[in-house]
Amino acid sequence: MSSRLRRAWWPDLSEPGAAERSLKAATVVAYLVAAVTGIVALLALLDVTSLVSPWYLVVALVFAVIGFFISRRSRTAAVSGLTLYVVGAIANVVATGGVGVVVALIFTMYLLNGVRAAYHLARVAQEPAEPSPSEGP
Repeated sequence: MSSRLRRAWWPDLSEPGAAERSLKAATVVAYLVAAVTGIVALLALLDVTSLVSPWYLVVALVFAVIGFFISRRSRTAAVSGLTLYVVGAIANVVATGGVGVVVALIFTMYLLNGVRAAYHLARVAQEPAEPSPSEGP
């Protein structure tokens, strides 16, 4: 695997800005899941399609809230979003016979990196600040 591809799928979070980018990507994925789920559930509510139950509007709302809190660096939201997404993706793949597995894997990696980033940023925030060389003892 090339280093560029490796950085895209498993970024080194110690690089400046990498954790923030991973967290932002996880936020976008959560909002995207919320939007697509909400649209399909709304279409089901209006009897345009019957792909999902109209109750999936609740799932869309949950993912929107998760996306909001991921953007605020919440580790709980990041783990919850990953867990809910993986459970839903597995259920969807089993029900459809593998349709959407590639998208599910891509979204799972972004959400997983969001979890890593949230924990990395929390760990960095807890570390004591090192004095700069200009400050004397």
